[in-house]
Amino acid sequence: MEMQAEASIIDASVFGLEVNISYVDANLDASEEMEQFAGIEPMVANAFMWNSSTLPFNPANMQATTDVDIVWNQFANGQFTNQFDLWGTGLGSMVAAQHFNARTQQDYVTSRNEGHINDFFGIFGQPHTYVSFNSVNPYITIFAGNRVRALVFNANGNLVFDSGHGTNGNSRSPAAGAGVVTWNHGSAVAFGQSRDMYFLQVQPGTYFVAFMNYNLWPLSPNYMDNLSNGFYYAFYTGMPLPAQRSFREVAHSGTVQRANAFTSSTTSGIRQFTFSANRPNWYAINGVRFDQRPIIGHFLVDRVVYEYRAPNSSAFWRSVETNRPTMAQELIDWNPATGSIIGTWQFRFTTHWASNAQTGNISAMSAVTSVIVDYLVPFGSGL
Repeated sequence: MEMQAEASIIDASVFGLEVNISYVDANLDASEEMEQFAGIEPMVANAFMWNSSTLPFNPANMQATTDVDIVWNQFANGQFTNQFDLWGTGLGSMVAAQHFNARTQQDYVTSRNEGHINDFFGIFGQPHTYVSFNSVNPYITIFAGNRVRALVFNANGNLVFDSGHGTNGNSRSPAAGAGVVTWNHGSAVAFGQSRDMYFLQVQPGTYFVAFMNYNLWPLSPNYMDNLSNGFYYAFYTGMPLPAQRSFREVAHSGTVQRANAFTSSTTSGIRQFTFSANRPNWYAINGVRFDQRPIIGHFLVDRVVYEYRAPNSSAFWRSVETNRPTMAQELIDWNPATGSIIGTWQFRFTTHWASNAQTGNISAMSAVTSVIVDYLVPFGSGL
């Protein structure tokens, strides 16, 4: 089958973004601290409503179907329709299941679309076709076996993405055209083996996602009931899949000295980190942790409170606390800030000294503590 694109196909380079981090020590009194923080821009909202309740996508947890009936039935979690027939066969298309914000592993299972191209239609060169309505969340993430060619058409039947462009469809040479805002090609171990992965952001609208064999046709009838991984595909449309990344930086390293025997607590200066990126609303806070690694333990320390202020928090400090300052431990904020990670963060900690300390006994607490910010970005986007 020969397919022509009415819209021109152009090569698109893989885009990549960097997160730049600045590191500043600050020793400010309360009025100076408020004045400094007032100039920080508020946090950018995340475009996908991701937060600490979002379960990151782990491709290794996904398995390809082993149901041989799916080889014959163009399986998808969506529903079959005769209303959208791109190919003029009268067979119609599957309506693709839509992916939204996942809270459980099952959400990734029920929102995927999957199949094998070596069925009756594949033998005669007829691709599997799905229709996707991308009016609010126009993203498509594709996982394809090494025999699978992926294509995306707009509602007018114009080809806007082809994983085999420029080589008569016989091998991978992906390219995108009008209607695709940005895209990326990579690989991932998913659904049982290493697969080609394509991430697309498209203009809002209706699209057809199609799959066929790189060797257009005919396929041997021996493949009719074959569940080979090379013929398998899976894709998500709607929201992107959230991939988890982490930033780790030292929040405190050194010794805290008690000023005198009557000092009940000692608060550190503020350490400040600034995150920046070209697509700030593609980043989302997924969690905040403090990793405490004490060097020397002191019985005169009652507890330590670690605090942080996210970019949208204004004067509000969030805190985690330990009453075991002599132990190595990870402290988790179970209700972290929400929104993008992009902006300026501030960190400090307060050492609370034991109330039974003897008069005149000056104490100290030495430790190394790191802050870990877990965040989410679109899986396969190159971030």
